[in-house]
Amino acid sequence: DDFDALPELAEEEETAQRLDELCAAGKTPAGRATVRAYVAGLAVSLEREAAQRAPVAVCSDLADRIRATVVGLDFVAADDPLDILSPVGCPAYVDLVIAGFSPDYDGADVIWRDTQFKFEFLFDSGLFLWLYGNVAESFRGRRIGTRLFEAVEALAVDLGFRRFCVPGPNKPYWERVMGYAVDPRHIVGGERGCIHEAYKALSSSG
Repeated sequence: DDFDALPELAEEEETAQRLDELCAAGKTPAGRATVRAYVAGLAVSLEREAAQRAPVAVCSDLADRIRATVVGLDFVAADDPLDILSPVGCPAYVDLVIAGFSPDYDGADVIWRDTQFKFEFLFDSGLFLWLYGNVAESFRGRRIGTRLFEAVEALAVDLGFRRFCVPGPNKPYWERVMGYAVDPRHIVGGERGCIHEAYKALSSSG
């Protein structure tokens, strides 16, 4: 019942905050059941990864292909901030800010403000992750996010990825538009409550 160390497992601020909230809830009798359910959901993900892990061959020109894919979209400029870490090897982490659709962008990483996308290619397990995606409020409804998601996922499929995951989705968009599914065991509390992840797996033929 001691969950205080859980936030240390988080890789970004939003997840750490969510785990802090869970730890606070875990200090109450009713909250302990919620935290146990959250940990049980993590176990579901770990069991799936152990069973379905399928490494993908590393792409030596990955950085060039990522850059060509995103800049090939008519709303992404060649000089938009684009960070690609570890382009040779795994994992490969990508952080893109579309400055032309981010009126308040000032170089700082501010959650839910700019049109920004973060994703990761886990070649060693064959899992593609959407870590973060947001379109600045004044530009929503133009399919900017959907077109970028589709283009990057098409690249991932071409590289050999067949499994996709969105940790902590906060909207049913991923299920309704992008074809992901949420395992009921990944929903903690309420109708949607805290959701571990949305996930989809494609057939080997695509």
